[in-house]
Amino acid sequence: MMHISTDYVFDGTSPPYKVGDKCNPLSKYGLTKMESEQAVLDAAPDACVLRVPVLYGPVERLEESAVTCLLSVLKSREPKAVSHHERRCPAHVRDIAHILADMIACIAKGQDLNGIYQWSGREKLSKYDMTLTMARVFSLPHDHVTPSMASSPLRPHDPEMDVTRLTDLGIKHHIKFEEGIKECLAAWL
Repeated sequence: MMHISTDYVFDGTSPPYKVGDKCNPLSKYGLTKMESEQAVLDAAPDACVLRVPVLYGPVERLEESAVTCLLSVLKSREPKAVSHHERRCPAHVRDIAHILADMIACIAKGQDLNGIYQWSGREKLSKYDMTLTMARVFSLPHDHVTPSMASSPLRPHDPEMDVTRLTDLGIKHHIKFEEGIKECLAAWL
């Protein structure tokens, strides 16, 4: 069994988080994911939990992802402050699919994979950084977008996760954000 969880199980105060670091979720979402990890591992000790960061990829609606929705901010041309406080390590959904496939292949070869694994994208970006990247990639004006340093009590400041448990298995996939966002949002322009 493979169970998908989140970096929101951490409070974001001391990254990068190792698999065994204490969870301290700030939101109901993070709490329920932490509880679901424990429930899965209690019921099936040979299961794998994969914690992932904020995801992006092809969408049917821009609002489907906390990343792709930023294109709407750029296209609106209305003044908007975008978070430059929280740092995220976004991952393309195709990277996560490849990681899961590699994990399954390891299990099929007889490797004993169980417990918690983590993946973070290799670039640490705020939502403001992501917005500026989109503006650059698509040559869109961005003078109406300003950085906000306000923090949210429900979002971890920097939930970057240590990925060593996967990379030690030779599992590592990362599409650069600039390339991935261009690919998945080109059809929206």
